[in-house]
Amino acid sequence: MLYNFILHFTTFPVLKCALLTSSPHHISQPHTHIMEEENSEAKLMGRKLSEIPCFRNTFLYSISSGLGAGLVHFLATSNVRRSGHVAMASYGCVTLSYWVYCRYNFSQQKFKMAQLQSALQKQAVYEGTDMENTVFREA
Repeated sequence: MLYNFILHFTTFPVLKCALLTSSPHHISQPHTHIMEEENSEAKLMGRKLSEIPCFRNTFLYSISSGLGAGLVHFLATSNVRRSGHVAMASYGCVTLSYWVYCRYNFSQQKFKMAQLQSALQKQAVYEGTDMENTVFREA
């Protein structure tokens, strides 16, 4: 009973693996709940972060620029508190500006892809007809 309680409520995968392999009936127990924890991804408002366009690049650029700006400011002034403020300001500014830039480009690409897809569908419908010749002449 205590074994099952600890196995169910422990959050450390190493401890779970040790408990599963040390149990006398470990052969009959499936290890699927350990695999579920390893495959789980971080979510933001119910959406996986890997599915959000521009999320990864935005935060990679903003974190590295914040660290770089804070470090350069610290090396120049030796003021720890102000260097932290510079780092956070740089992080915030780069996050907001790159997020807007990246999402704008993403929406433009998405719009162009929708136009291209529509044109390809029209081309498939008009292929082999007289309408195809008039469409090519207009373009």
